[in-house]
Formats: sequence, structure tokens, C-alpha cells
Amino acid sequence: MLVLLSFVAVLTFSACTGANSFSRSGSAAAGNLPTECRIGYQVIPNNEVLAKSLMLFEKQFPEVKI
Repeated sequence: MLVLLSFVAVLTFSACTGANSFSRSGSAAAGNLPTECRIGYQVIPNNEVLAKSLMLFEKQFPEVKI
């Protein structure tokens, strides 16, 4: 059981990092931003719909077509 939990933990934490990871400040290293980003959402009251309606993604990443 412990081996299985360890394996799941390693897979989980290794999936959280990568070459295209963004920093917590909202900016990425030079050259790591995509040129276009498509965000899917459901029309229910949540943070994503609020950010979409206030155009926060476009303000945070002005060089990316969202």
C-alpha cells in the first residue's frame, strides 16, 4: 500500500512542473508564452466567468490572443 501511495505521489508532483510552467507572479520566462490561448467555461457563477467578463486574462497577458 505504501509503495502504491508513493508512486501516486511521485506522478502527481512530477505533473505539476514542466518547461512551460508559469510563475506565481503571473509572468512567464521570456519566450514561454503561447501566441494564442483558448479557454473553455461553463455559464455558472465562478471565478473563471468573472475573470472572463472583466477581461482579466487579456489584461494579464496582452501579447497573447485569448
